[in-house]
Amino acid sequence: MKIPWSKDPGDEPPRGADLTATEAMSNAPETNRLGLPRKVKFNVYLTEPELQALDGFAIATGLSISEHVRRAIDTYIEREKRKASS
Repeated sequence: MKIPWSKDPGDEPPRGADLTATEAMSNAPETNRLGLPRKVKFNVYLTEPELQALDGFAIATGLSISEHVRRAIDTYIEREKRKASS
């Protein structure tokens, strides 16, 4: 998937617009200016029940919906890695 940019007449593509999202991320530092892991904005469509459940988790735990999503993705990645190495 290519990084989207405006195609209005006269608009110039941003530097790196010819790279895929993965290629662009691989050129960026792994941490932000505070030394925390760098985060990339990514849009996902959720069903209403999924969003309601995440909102309930966020309220109950005091963690953001984004943090719950990141943790779920981390768990999924680790599980898939274990399955692949078995």
